[in-house]
Amino acid sequence: MVLVALLSLLRPDFLLPAAVSATVFYLLAGFWHARHKSRSFNQSFAMATDLVLGLLFGAIAVIGLMNTGIDLVW
Repeated sequence: MVLVALLSLLRPDFLLPAAVSATVFYLLAGFWHARHKSRSFNQSFAMATDLVLGLLFGAIAVIGLMNTGIDLVW
């Protein structure tokens, strides 16, 4: 994920793959934290921030897809 994000600094066409990989990573991490029933405050905070960042990167990915002209509805 870090490599793709760094490449997006050099090549703007890598922004969409970076957003997609970040979305998958953060949403999976957030759901992983959510599975634990007896989580501490730190785990709950990590879960919340992971899910918020996952949704943010997902929105960036969707906006990026809309700007490329790819039809999102088949």
